[in-house]
Amino acid sequence: MKFFSKRLDGWSNPADVFISLYSRQVNSFWLDREFHESQRFSCIGSGDLLLATSWQEVAAFQADLFRPDNDDDDVILPFAFRPGLVGFFDYELADIRLLAVSKSIVFDHDKRKMWFIGFFEDDSAFADWMHAALLRLALVGGEQAA
Repeated sequence: MKFFSKRLDGWSNPADVFISLYSRQVNSFWLDREFHESQRFSCIGSGDLLLATSWQEVAAFQADLFRPDNDDDDVILPFAFRPGLVGFFDYELADIRLLAVSKSIVFDHDKRKMWFIGFFEDDSAFADWMHAALLRLALVGGEQAA
């Protein structure tokens, strides 16, 4: 798997994108940082649910996930987020719930740009995912568009 990224010099409201692409998926996430003081990058996507009972299990999951064939340290992005583990602690069940996330859309609230990032087998798979998302947004819109 290789790490890919593409900046879109355009903007869609994150709420519209989330509603159009991820709202019906059980394991979707929205890391909203629109009102952060300095790092105003929000991330949305979905992943496969993993359960861990200890932080050692979390470390083991992280070590096995998405080892890129290319060195993504060479990719310069204006944000720190990379696909991998997105998680939370369920206080009622005392479980660490994680999503194994391979791709995401990142929103730069200051520059009004969107980034498509993820781990894919090749350029074609990355382009197919990105174009399918953009086509769906163009055709369906979101709650604000309606």
